[in-house]
Amino acid sequence: MLNKIVIPVLLFFNDKYKIDEELNIKYIRLLNQSVFKNIILLGTTSEGVLISLEDKIKIIKLYEKYLNKDINIILTPSVWALNDFKYLVNISDRINDILFLPSSYFNRKEYELANYMGKLFNGTNKNIYLYNLPKNTLVDFTPYLTRSLLDKDLNIKGLKLSHSKNENIKSYKKFKKFNIMYGSDKDIFLSLQMGADMVVAQNLSASLNFNINESNIQQIADNIRQFVSKQKHKVKALKQYIGLNDTVLI
Repeated sequence: MLNKIVIPVLLFFNDKYKIDEELNIKYIRLLNQSVFKNIILLGTTSEGVLISLEDKIKIIKLYEKYLNKDINIILTPSVWALNDFKYLVNISDRINDILFLPSSYFNRKEYELANYMGKLFNGTNKNIYLYNLPKNTLVDFTPYLTRSLLDKDLNIKGLKLSHSKNENIKSYKKFKKFNIMYGSDKDIFLSLQMGADMVVAQNLSASLNFNINESNIQQIADNIRQFVSKQKHKVKALKQYIGLNDTVLI
């Protein structure tokens, strides 16, 4: 169970909105002591698309240096310039999994998206996961579109479903050797029962509870979600929950 849970890590900034290396290292060391063995870096908590390329590189280097080698990194580059994307994808030999967040520019012309992805992924041996977030990107990786992309030999290994329903998992399970990541704090167990290979549990990144186990993980996720939902400002609530109140989160 625990090795099927993925958490998107939090980033920490100082009061000038610059990367705070000391606090990020503190958080990484907490990760090293936690039960989690899969993380998403630069994705799903919005900071990936907001910070500069320079800061992205700095964060990746910190995780490369301080994160335990047995924790798998799934990198979301969140850039769309070909050279920048390729640079981030290949910046570290220990990162083998890439989560591709498309640009809303490709919401109408599927052939343009396919051509662009071909240029991005050509020659890479990294495992590519499609990030299906149509509410934000306007690009919907439907089973039909996903099938057409799989036929293009782009080394696509799976897909992350967000803002979706558990029932949608079944639509993608027909593809062989295709992994499904499902974003859910609410239905962690149900997502796995429906066929998800991994569950991306957003709020657990703010817990790092050392006593997490298969019997209490849903309760811990529920407790965090309830705590955050009662707060006026979600970011401040997460800071308070993790006990790093002198930081700024994006």
